[in-house]
Amino acid sequence: MDLHDLSAHPKPIAQALSNENLFTQALFERPESLSHLLPYEEYIESTGHFRHKDGSLGAVFEAELLEHEPMTAEQIVHQVDALKAWFRLPENCVLQVLFDQSPVSALDPEFSYATSKHPNGHAVSQKLFETRINTLKQACGGSGDGLLTPLRRRTLVSIRYFPEVAATGTAKDLLVRGEATLYKEMKAFVSEVRAFKQILLTFEKNSKIKLTRLGAAEVVDILRRFFNPKTSYKRSFAKYNPSLSISDQLIYHAPTLDYSGITREGIKTRTLTLKTSPQFAYPGGMAYFLKLAFPFKLSLCFSFPTRQKVKAFFDLKEFFLENTPSAKARRQREEVLAVQDQLARDDRCFHLTFSVIVEGETDEILDARVRDIV
Repeated sequence: MDLHDLSAHPKPIAQALSNENLFTQALFERPESLSHLLPYEEYIESTGHFRHKDGSLGAVFEAELLEHEPMTAEQIVHQVDALKAWFRLPENCVLQVLFDQSPVSALDPEFSYATSKHPNGHAVSQKLFETRINTLKQACGGSGDGLLTPLRRRTLVSIRYFPEVAATGTAKDLLVRGEATLYKEMKAFVSEVRAFKQILLTFEKNSKIKLTRLGAAEVVDILRRFFNPKTSYKRSFAKYNPSLSISDQLIYHAPTLDYSGITREGIKTRTLTLKTSPQFAYPGGMAYFLKLAFPFKLSLCFSFPTRQKVKAFFDLKEFFLENTPSAKARRQREEVLAVQDQLARDDRCFHLTFSVIVEGETDEILDARVRDIV
């Protein structure tokens, strides 16, 4: 459109320019934020539970890692067998075990704490200690002469509980229904909170590995370090505010999401998922992940289906395998019958989602790390 066309239609253009609603919408309209999609809502201080936006409850523990280097193979297998107590959760719970191997930043506050812990030491010892700290800082920045970047390992165990009253609606909806309905729903919710509290106490008591319950400040700090991997070490964030939603206190720089992963401050992620469980299980085989010299996260998410769902699944699978005339179908049917026999002896069946998340600043780095894992 040239200038002549603009002068020929002055009235519509003037109306558009004078419409304040269009300018207001352009200034303040934003795409949907990732924080709106995060499930975290609030932390209940009195019970130590997290309440999510869908009404479910949660708790986060940090498991004490064992020094596996001096342990024998029999001791390692014994410790793995001791984890069976973790899988006695009810069917309306989800268990996630997250092993995190992340790099240590040169701006980590632990370095300042270590240097100020013994200020009155011997001059020679203090000089050697400061030199060692500086060498570690250089390695953290990637500028150490042939030194590997120091990595910090930790394991988080989270339990998510889905109460039956979670899908009844918000408190505002209950007020519309009437005072009696609100009283009944609140009474049922308090009962569910008490039930979840007993589940957590039993889980901690039966665990052979030491567990430490994390509060809101610790969980918010972990999530902030993930969504802000560089800024979290360059500046101090505001303290956790119990009056605001937890999801609104995590992201300080807008991340970029695509089909392959999430990019936060230039650091990309890529997720590998085990689609089919291996035919054979090698005791201690997971220890090979400890040889990886780069950051990654190993996520094991367990859900516990009801016995009715498990029985219906295997009955349907047995029916189709029985009517398939092939050697492979007969072998699979024998495996299904063996599993059904184990379930009849009070063994338990659960779903497992096995994922490995790697991080890197370029696609070439991600490709190399994926090859090392595979």
